[in-house]
Amino acid sequence: MIGFIGLGEVVRAMAAGIREKTGENVVALYRPTISQRYFEDAREAGIDVVTNAEELAARASVIFSAVTPMTAGEVCRNVAPHLTSEHLYVDCNSVTMQQKIENARFAEASEADFVDAALFGVVAELRQATPIIASGRHAARLMPISKHYGMNVRIAGPEVGQASAIKMLRSVIFKGMAALFIESLTVSQKIGVSNQVIDTIQETYPDLQWKEFIQIFISRTILHAGRRAEELGNCAQTLQEVGGYADMSLAGVTALQRLAGYNLETAIGVRDQDLDSILSILNDAYFQKPINRTG
Repeated sequence: MIGFIGLGEVVRAMAAGIREKTGENVVALYRPTISQRYFEDAREAGIDVVTNAEELAARASVIFSAVTPMTAGEVCRNVAPHLTSEHLYVDCNSVTMQQKIENARFAEASEADFVDAALFGVVAELRQATPIIASGRHAARLMPISKHYGMNVRIAGPEVGQASAIKMLRSVIFKGMAALFIESLTVSQKIGVSNQVIDTIQETYPDLQWKEFIQIFISRTILHAGRRAEELGNCAQTLQEVGGYADMSLAGVTALQRLAGYNLETAIGVRDQDLDSILSILNDAYFQKPINRTG
């Protein structure tokens, strides 16, 4: 049986895909304070919820960790003492290279095999087939598992940290781009030229449908601004750990934290707003309730 640590969107989506592909349930470790309703929802999605690491390790030999970046290290330290040489610990969290290397030390101290993994794509839509880039000397152990469960795994290299570095450095571009779109188009909307700005981008790079792309990009950023700010902070840390500059990444963290402070998730809804409506919501928030405008 496959096990997960966490019970967020990633775990629920992957569990649903695994159940559809194989008919099998998964087991997931979650905090003891889980509500009865959340527990029942998880069961309906094909997830057997456990509340202690010992039971998770007893029931699952392959364990995917998918928690918040802030808790990834603590979770690994708590689970590691219950692992054995029979276990494969797959760390899917968006954390720095150094954090993955530290997590590997904890897991391997119990003789478990550790894989650094990074998810790419919209897990809610792709579910267990979401592209996964894996690295580490035990990454090849994922391949037969991938085939059985309909996963999409590609191996990046033999070192822990390589997969997470790819995710971090890619995120510098994409999360930074989202912050730039919001910064530019919010003001464009205020002065009534947002469509013209997008039209000029479309003319310059005609191979991409920019309005649709920007609509999806901005709406998802609004829905997950707090988490993405934390992840971009980890990107900045990754750059600095290897001696690089992180000026743009740190500016992006400030922009995303500001966006999260407006709490616009309910106003945006479930990605069904058109771009003009999204920009109007942003415009109203940014110019009626300014938060730390100077950064």
